Amino acid sequence: MDNRGVKRPRSSTPGGDDSTTKNKKDKLKKKKKNKPNPKKPESKDETTNSLEETATADGRHMAKLLSTFSKIEMSRFEAFKRVSFPCDAISDYVAHCLATRQGALPRPQPVGKFLNFDNQQPRLEDLVVPGQQEEITTVVATLAKAYAQRLVAAAKVVKQQQQQSAEETSKSGETTSTASSNSNNNKETAIQPEHVLQAFYARRQQGQDPGFFLQANECINIATQPMDNNNAGKEQMKLVAALAAQEECDKTFKEYKEAYEKRKLDESKRKADNESNKEKANNDTEMKEEKMNTEMKESDEEKPATTTTEVKAPAAEEATTNNATTKPEDTTKTTTTKPEDSDSGDDDEIDLEMDED
Repeated sequence: MDNRGVKRPRSSTPGGDDSTTKNKKDKLKKKKKNKPNPKKPESKDETTNSLEETATADGRHMAKLLSTFSKIEMSRFEAFKRVSFPCDAISDYVAHCLATRQGALPRPQPVGKFLNFDNQQPRLEDLVVPGQQEEITTVVATLAKAYAQRLVAAAKVVKQQQQQSAEETSKSGETTSTASSNSNNNKETAIQPEHVLQAFYARRQQGQDPGFFLQANECINIATQPMDNNNAGKEQMKLVAALAAQEECDKTFKEYKEAYEKRKLDESKRKADNESNKEKANNDTEMKEEKMNTEMKESDEEKPATTTTEVKAPAAEEATTNNATTKPEDTTKTTTTKPEDSDSGDDDEIDLEMDED
């Protein structure tokens, strides 16, 4: 018989014996303790490069610019960086402006007997160059920040002016203590929407506010004052503006009409003068021709008629020799010339010249 002790059978539970589980936990704890500590950030040595050396050229340029800022400018810059607009809102705004103001919305296509109208606004990526919607959104958001900063600065000026006027009125009517308390209360108040609206209208009247990016062009009369949200006032303002535009149009049309009529009258006068000058010239030429004709007739009547006679010479006698030749008949011209008139009244003399070989 075997003298060895009987081994205890293992438990049928999946976790095994309790002693074994405890030993495993102890081993895991020891392993965790024996693990090396995580690397701590090493101290800057002389060999490691500084931040300025590892920075890019743009980063260095930006660092130089920031070093020149004052505390107020630095705080404004930090606020500018912290402020952000929702990208979806900016992209939707730009898409709406491009679709409604800068271009036409796509027309619905007919489907069967009906038209399928799509009221959904187009997306920005469908209206611009592919891949440029993010850059456009960033640019418009930056412009919106700059525009808001200028408007808020103008609103602060309006608020300060109102505070000064309130202090002057309080000093004139109340004691110094109440005035100081009112001024402190006014300083603690934030900018109100009315301050922003007054600053906006003042900037538009002074021509300093060209409007936000992609804003609709609207003509605002400098003489008008900011009006309340009243539809009747808006309609009256539109009516006055339309009447003023119509009067200006009528005035310019009248001036153009007068100038046109004056030009036509001058042209008609010029044509009449030219025709009268032509008639005078024609009459002068006719008179001259008639005068010349009468003078020529008178001169012809004074001159006597001249006659010319031709006398044939007799034929030459035939030559006696065989080689004799007949000469052609010579013709003699008898010309009658009118002698000068004499007081004695003698007859005209006729000279006859005959040439014979």
